[in-house]
Amino acid sequence: MGKSKSNILIIAPCYSVNRPPLGISLLSGFLKERRFDCKTIDLNAECYLGSDKKHLWEPQNFYKWIEENSFYEEIFIDIKDLIDNKVDYITTEAPDVVGLSVFSTNIFCSLYIAKRLKEKNDNIKIVFGGPHMKSFVGGKNEKFFSVADFIVYSEGEQAYLDIVKGEKRPSGVIAKDKLFETEVSYIDGKDFPMPDLDLFRENQYKLKNSFSYMYGRGCPNECAYCEETNIYRGYRHVNEKEFKRHLKIFKNQGIKTLYFSDSQVNPSEKIFNDFICSLEDGLRYQGNLFAFDWVKRKHISDLSSKGFEKITIGVESCSKRILRRMNKPLSVIKVLRILKWAKDHNIKVKLNFIVGFPSEKWSDVLWTMFFILVFSYYSPQISPVASTCSALSGSRIYKKPDEYFIKHLDTIDLIEENGNDIVYREKKKKVFNAFIFILKKIGILPSV
Repeated sequence: MGKSKSNILIIAPCYSVNRPPLGISLLSGFLKERRFDCKTIDLNAECYLGSDKKHLWEPQNFYKWIEENSFYEEIFIDIKDLIDNKVDYITTEAPDVVGLSVFSTNIFCSLYIAKRLKEKNDNIKIVFGGPHMKSFVGGKNEKFFSVADFIVYSEGEQAYLDIVKGEKRPSGVIAKDKLFETEVSYIDGKDFPMPDLDLFRENQYKLKNSFSYMYGRGCPNECAYCEETNIYRGYRHVNEKEFKRHLKIFKNQGIKTLYFSDSQVNPSEKIFNDFICSLEDGLRYQGNLFAFDWVKRKHISDLSSKGFEKITIGVESCSKRILRRMNKPLSVIKVLRILKWAKDHNIKVKLNFIVGFPSEKWSDVLWTMFFILVFSYYSPQISPVASTCSALSGSRIYKKPDEYFIKHLDTIDLIEENGNDIVYREKKKKVFNAFIFILKKIGILPSV
């Protein structure tokens, strides 16, 4: 190693503390495979461990990190000293490049770190990246352009490598002051990196001996609320040889549970069959599954025999009308069958729902709530989770708001022509979650 000075990758709070962050681990692994020095810093986990307010890292409190006033009034004072000390440490390391992985929940921390670093050493190149940057850039958020040297707005490996190498026009970036914007250069499946495991070795996460991984990138579907097809080109997955090699490394390094963060591990039947056959014995697995009509009982049986202990299905809604509006090719009947097969093979199932899709009526929500009762009959171990609909940049909702009767939108909120806004959608979500809470209280759904 040692082709350049050190490069530092950071994830700031707030983010999940269940496992090491995958994004910066992938970037670091990609750089190290090409013999560039790189250090990963999970400032999010450090702040969590040093805080007396650990409840702020619970999902129900994420909104406090997103809203600027609540962040500075309720949170920032508790973590400022630790962040300032880390900025001082980074400055003494004198890196060429500092990359920050940005999500909606860590915008203000990331901006603060970047500004402080620039104040101390303006020669450090600041790079913002992450899956939500497409949304923020699409919303023309000037806060980022004022401090970042580069914004990576899509897949990050090749872009960050170009920046580290000192390329004048790195791929897939928007330069400071919007001087120029370049096309994305996507890496091939054979070049998908083995994640850097340095953060795993620090042993500071809730789920012990657990790590995340991406088998594939992209999605064959084009759901109206999703921007994945705008972030990734088509669908690609790691080749079989590299996949097996990566799994052996995970196993040899003491990792027991691997979580696949792909949108789904089954984009087609052939890819799904190859995926299952390549799984390493002796590891436990979790991941997202799409309820395609071609999914069979044998697929679920094979997942179980290979060590899959939990699958997540994005149902979003049980209303046929809303599913059509979402352009989501999902059959509720197929979900029921998968739930039964999963129960028979001792696989737990998490179900994701979206509340507040444009034109959704209360009757659509109530119909979905009814089906949760039906789902629980087929599989008592299901875990339903709801989120509110937002207008992600690159999604069909964002690109064609008129089709969804939207009169105003930005990257977080959307207001329908009938006046329904984020407050209205949050009200729906509260009712939905209250229903789930009651089902857990009376024992119809598991409490954890």
